[in-house]
Formats: sequence, structure tokens, C-alpha cells
Amino acid sequence: MPLWTIKQLVEQVTEALRRLGLDQSSGRVRSVPDVRTIRYYSTAGILDKPLSFRGRTALYGRRHLLQILAVKRLQSDGRSLGEVQASLVGLSDVELSALVGLDTSPPEPAEPTWTELPRETPFWSAQPVPVAPAPSAVSVLAVQLASGVLLVLPAGSTLSDSAMDAIALAAAPLVQQLSDLDLIQQETSND
Repeated sequence: MPLWTIKQLVEQVTEALRRLGLDQSSGRVRSVPDVRTIRYYSTAGILDKPLSFRGRTALYGRRHLLQILAVKRLQSDGRSLGEVQASLVGLSDVELSALVGLDTSPPEPAEPTWTELPRETPFWSAQPVPVAPAPSAVSVLAVQLASGVLLVLPAGSTLSDSAMDAIALAAAPLVQQLSDLDLIQQETSND
């Protein structure tokens, strides 16, 4: 699934609006939303929150593109932003695609193919097909950096107390970032 920065999302929206031929002929709203408009849509709750962040850069996906195209479709029909917001609440990606006018029909299912055993050999007497052995289990050393965060090291690794302290110090910014993104719950100490 592609992820876009907000500027790349504007480029995707611009190209999609051109292909779809959506026009804002009334002059009341912008034909193509800019970065500021997209941020406004997000703040107003019309656009979902970004999928993730790379540092401080928000990353958006296909659903965000569909939401903006749906806004523009409804605005081209003369709807106010309040009406647009009410119309889009809870719509799935398929419903957004249909609203925008994109082809969302599922592909036709392929005809099943059947492999028949030769008639002269009953299935219960056929020779079994050899199966590759399952890979053997691999031993590892797991070091807990925080609740829900494990560092996995190769089997046979040994860590001294000073090595553990160095790893904990080096991992602290990562653990903090994971906590800031609400991916983990950091435990607070009561000293």
C-alpha cells in the first residue's frame, strides 16, 4: 500500500481530479485542495488521521485520497462542507470509491480447476507426495526493552550488565518514540 506525504497526497488528488473530470464551477470552493485545505479537513474530522508518521512527517494512504475525492465530488454537486461531512461519516473504502465514481466491482471469480486422479488408481492406494520437512526451531535471546518491545539476538549471545545498560541507553529514544506514537504503554516508575 503506498504512503504519501501531504504534498504527495495533493499531487495524487490533483491527478485523480483531472482524470475524473471533477470541476468546481461554482467558484465557491477550490478546484484542487492545497496542503492547508487538507490539514483543515483533517482538523474538522472530514479526513481520517494520518496512517503513520516518519519522524514528524505525516503519511497518508488510499483512503485519504478517496475521502478528499468524495469531498470534491459532493462539493461539485453544490453541497456545503457541513453536508459533505455528514454524508461521509462511516463510509467504507468501497462506498467512497462508488461515490467518487471509481470502478469498485469485484473481479469475476475464476472457474475452479480440478485435478483428477487416473481412474485406474483409487485415491486411497495412490503413493503419498513427499513433503519437505518443516524448518527446525531457532533459539534466540530476547531482551525486553519496554513492555511489548523485545530485542531479539542470535542464540548463544551473552550480555553483561554493562552491555545491557548500553543497549537500554541506546534504545531509550526508540522506546520514547513508540510511546509517543501510542504504539506501546510506557511504564512509569514511582520513585
